[in-house]
Amino acid sequence: MWHIDNPNKTFNYIYTYDDAKDFQLICLIKKDKYDSLPQTDKEVVENIDNDNITVSDVRIKNPNNPIDLLDAKLLVFKV
Repeated sequence: MWHIDNPNKTFNYIYTYDDAKDFQLICLIKKDKYDSLPQTDKEVVENIDNDNITVSDVRIKNPNNPIDLLDAKLLVFKV
């Protein structure tokens, strides 16, 4: 039988949940998928001048081989 961990536990090496915030939206997406999104949409998100939104380049463990790292984007919105 499969056991699936909570994403907060699985990706705790790239993001730590902030208990002081009322709401957090965390989006983790592979870089090649992010790059395939429309340019205008990416520009809107990346150019928002707001301390509540961050877009970061991260490297995540490959689920098929944890020694390999995959390029990804971490988008975080917290209030």
